[in-house]
Parts: sequence; structure tokens; C-alpha cells
Amino acid sequence: MAGASGPSACGAGTFAPSEGSPECTPCAAGSFQSAKGATSCDACEAGGYCEEGAVTVTPCAAGTFGESVGATNADECTPAPPGSYSTAGASTPSNCSAGTFAPSEGSSRCTFCAGGTFQPLPRATTCEVCDRGSYCPVGSSSPRPCPAGTYGGATGLSSADECTPVPPDFWSSMGAADPEPCPVDAAGKPIDAFY
Repeated sequence: MAGASGPSACGAGTFAPSEGSPECTPCAAGSFQSAKGATSCDACEAGGYCEEGAVTVTPCAAGTFGESVGATNADECTPAPPGSYSTAGASTPSNCSAGTFAPSEGSSRCTFCAGGTFQPLPRATTCEVCDRGSYCPVGSSSPRPCPAGTYGGATGLSSADECTPVPPDFWSSMGAADPEPCPVDAAGKPIDAFY
């Protein structure tokens, strides 16, 4: 027959269950099809969801993750728990590393511990204040001792520059919280321990 054309291929997001089907059927929620002329739809991958007629997987938003295959909407994406984070399209959350934290659920990244604080453990929700005799730069996983000849008389120091130099006639070892008086002989003169 002149002017007749064959059946047209189904568009992306739809399928025809068999060749010559008169109608194209939208992919069901939880599945997608990116190709034209398909005879079936693919299951929606973990890390995202597929609404009815989906052409591609819509990734779960940053701060959420999708563990299951075949998710049908964004409500099936789960917020990352406290102490962890997730990037867009994640199928599982990632734990915050030592020196970082995530205080609440739904974090898209972990936050470095502020100067003067530290966190030795992964999956943390807070950071600890740096102890006396030490300092903690931003992102510390453990306190660093104040250098010998200085002391850290306060908590929460963030750099070695904040450690206090010992005054004359005093000394300190590495990590000291307070200076010590230099030893003296019976006449009250300083004893030099190095000769």
C-alpha cells in the first residue's frame, strides 16, 4: 500500500512488550528505559529512584542514599545517619573519618574539627576540646604536644604559637601544662643539668 509506513519505535521511557504491539507502555515506577524501541524496562539502580515513564535513574540527593533496587520516588532515599555523609546517587552512606564529624542526619559532607578541638574516632557527631599542654589545628585527630620550652596552660589551643614560652628561671618538657622552676643548689643558684 502506497504511503503506508511501518510501526514506529517506542520512545525512551516506554516499551512495547512484543514486536508489532499497537501501543507503547510507559515504564512502571521503579524501572526506566533510556533506549528507543525497547521491549522491556530495566530495574532502577540502587542510589536513585525512577518514577513512571523514567528515561534515566534520578539520583538520591546529596545527604541521602538509596540502598534498594527499584525505588519509585525520592521518599525511598534515606537520610545519612549522624556521623556519616552521602553524596548524590550514593547507595550507602560513608563514615566521617577521624578529625571530622557530622552532628545530624542528612549530611552531604563531614565537617573538619575546629581549631582547638580534635576527634580520634570515625563516625563522630562532635569533637573534643584539646587538653592542656597541647594544641589542635583544624581537622586534628589527636592533640599535638606543646614544644619543650613552652607550655599549654589552657584548653582549646589551636597552634604551637599559642603555647606560652616559659619565663626566665623556669623550664618545661614537651607537652607540659605548666612550667617548672629550674633546680637550684643550696646557695639558690640555678643548676645547669647539661654539664
